[in-house]
Amino acid sequence: MADSDTVANPFEIPQLDFDGYSTPVTPETIQEIPHLHAAILATAFSQGFDIGAIEGYIELFPQQTISNIWDEVVLSHTVFAYAINTGNIDIIKLCLEYGADTDSVDPVGLSLLVIAIVRAMEVGRNAPEVGRLLLSYGADPQSVPREMWQDYLKAPSAMLDKYSIPDSLVAEFSRVLNLTTRYHLWQADHLKRPTKRMVQIAKAHDMTALLRLPYQIIGQEATVQLVVNTVYTHIAQDTAKPLVLAFAGLSGHGKTELATQMGSLLSIPTKTIDCTHAWHQTVLLGSTYGYVGNKDGGPLNNFLIENKGERCVVFLDEFDKTNVDVHNVLLKVMDEGVYVDRRGGADTSEADCTKVIWILATNYGDAAITRFYEQHLAKCKPEDAGKVSIEPLQTELEELRCTHPI
Repeated sequence: MADSDTVANPFEIPQLDFDGYSTPVTPETIQEIPHLHAAILATAFSQGFDIGAIEGYIELFPQQTISNIWDEVVLSHTVFAYAINTGNIDIIKLCLEYGADTDSVDPVGLSLLVIAIVRAMEVGRNAPEVGRLLLSYGADPQSVPREMWQDYLKAPSAMLDKYSIPDSLVAEFSRVLNLTTRYHLWQADHLKRPTKRMVQIAKAHDMTALLRLPYQIIGQEATVQLVVNTVYTHIAQDTAKPLVLAFAGLSGHGKTELATQMGSLLSIPTKTIDCTHAWHQTVLLGSTYGYVGNKDGGPLNNFLIENKGERCVVFLDEFDKTNVDVHNVLLKVMDEGVYVDRRGGADTSEADCTKVIWILATNYGDAAITRFYEQHLAKCKPEDAGKVSIEPLQTELEELRCTHPI
């Protein structure tokens, strides 16, 4: 690799070449290198190797060896800094999964969180998304001076003169710390971090990504944390019954986003069904034996059978539009976790659906939710909103559920 002088602009990550190697290093040949080299890995990032080639290379070596590689320095920057410089969410996530430290400080004196936010913008990537990823993996938001984002609605330019930031970089900082990025920093500072015990249990049940769900949804901190705690507890206790959640609220407030993000973070199949026109059980499950179309089944029937015995998410949107006929036919599978395939000629033994996470979305309770917001949250400061107990609202919604079952 070519010699380099000290980097004048700490945000400039140098382009690396595989100089000094007699055999060309390519995405196809990198896995033939018998040792894990910091320079090889940093250059692979710099040259834009795809995630498959990079993962194929590092997974050949012991976990501890991989965990130690990220802080090694190549031409004034750590290996992880070169990964961050790609702006590729999947590659950065790969490094984090293999032990990269979110709170590392690059030799140029900047936290990798700061470098990530600036460089993502410079290479035309989604800076807020890269920053949010690092924050969700535990990066300290205060590695960016708190005064720059504690009032996230205000641009930080007027505050920058308080810090020893070179004049040439002030405008860059002000530009990249946009509203979304400032909000993510503020949010991360206010979210309650999971305990070491929670992380250990989550790893044992392959649900560590679930703990990052609060970072994926904007403006629903209390609700998201409640969902995370409920799902985490249910899976950790290995309960032999399905989990049924009801998401109530006005349209456009994130019910669908929350459901799909949960399935995505748990890396499990998710089925979303619009129940607006589910006027009869056959719309969801298909015809019973002997009727036309029985062999085709229905969207819900087929999904349950394809994922029997496996963890999965079923999101029934607008469930309040269904009727008693649908409620009754789903009662057994939601309560006991057993179901029989409706398709003719199929196995008639009961399928195990105990690991299904059911999410029922409803608009019932809109008035109660709006009233609670106006009474307890409308004039509340953002940093105090998370301290407001929503138990009274839950109780009122539960009473409504009994009056208008969904």
